[in-house]
Amino acid sequence: MCGLSIEGPAAIKLIPEDRFDPLTLALVNTMHRSKIAAGADAPIILYLGDEDLQKRVVAVTSIGSPAQYEMSLSATFRYQRRGDSAVTTPQELSVERVFDFDPSATVAKSEEENTLVKEMRLELAQRILRQARHLAPLNGQTQP
Repeated sequence: MCGLSIEGPAAIKLIPEDRFDPLTLALVNTMHRSKIAAGADAPIILYLGDEDLQKRVVAVTSIGSPAQYEMSLSATFRYQRRGDSAVTTPQELSVERVFDFDPSATVAKSEEENTLVKEMRLELAQRILRQARHLAPLNGQTQP
């Protein structure tokens, strides 16, 4: 994901519910890598809610141990154009993944799960930022 490019406004003001939430940090990282400035005078304001990670067993082994999990990572957010008193309707986006679990390799599977959640978080951040392209001129250009 090094060649990340997201078309959208040149700058976004981010107002998260929790500035240390992992999704907030992923969003800031994605903005930086996409060359989207984080500025107080940005044309778009992004209000970001906390992330919600859900995990459920979808398959079990013959002895009843979990064999497969489904994970869902979601977040609510809304945008506002600078100078406009109207705020967009809150939106929710989610990313889902299924992964196999082996009780005999708990450490390795735990690391795999952590990596998968990080990837899900980055995908969610990218999808949230893509929503901004419908609200503002691209990279500071004027809209037709």
